[in-house]
Amino acid sequence: MIRGRKIAALLMLCSIALAGRTEASGSESGSGLVTGDFKWVVSEPVLAPTKLGGVQWIAVKDPSPVRYKGRWHLFVTVRGIERSHAVVYVTFEDWSKAKQTSQQVLKCHPGYFCAPQVFYFTPHKK
Repeated sequence: MIRGRKIAALLMLCSIALAGRTEASGSESGSGLVTGDFKWVVSEPVLAPTKLGGVQWIAVKDPSPVRYKGRWHLFVTVRGIERSHAVVYVTFEDWSKAKQTSQQVLKCHPGYFCAPQVFYFTPHKK
């Protein structure tokens, strides 16, 4: 029980120290996060749902972008009515052209899957 109290006290001291440091650095730099003086910038959607493989998709979400060899490779979840979820792959050089590129449904399996995550491992040179 004493050990738990020591850990709680240590965590509280660390959070107080970090909070003080954040406020000081924010006020010195004029950060809008501290003053509340900030604005969101919103653009048109960079990718829109479309009809693919005979299925009308109605939403695009969960983007996982990867930059590789001068191109963006984007994996996203799409939502539909006939089929609830699927993963779509798109590749393009510039974000402004993402809507004009062809989308490909990745056929992993017929069941539920979404929220793609991309991992890259450097190949072993064996």
